[in-house]
Amino acid sequence: MTDRLVIEVVYITPDAERVVSVELAADAVVEDAIVACGILQAAPELDLETLQIGIYGRLVSLSTKLEAEERVEIYRPLVLDPMAARRQRAQSTVQQRPGRRARQARNAALNNLDNG
Repeated sequence: MTDRLVIEVVYITPDAERVVSVELAADAVVEDAIVACGILQAAPELDLETLQIGIYGRLVSLSTKLEAEERVEIYRPLVLDPMAARRQRAQSTVQQRPGRRARQARNAALNNLDNG
């Protein structure tokens, strides 16, 4: 077992991607990595107590013990619920497309132009 761990901390926003490697003691936890990388100073909107954090896509707590070469990911809160976003996209698609009868009438008119 090594005395030190190299950990990568990742925080991505729509404007920037922050990836910071830190070297920590072998008994380090997630909170140690986040504090050591300086992301809390660089992104003042982050609050250590309310962060959602994961390691390779799996949610973890601040007290989770780290292993060598892990990637700690800091997740942003969702702006919109994924199901609500899907409903909005579906609704806007329905509003943009003409109904079945309107399509049939348009196709019939086009056929009349071609035959006439």
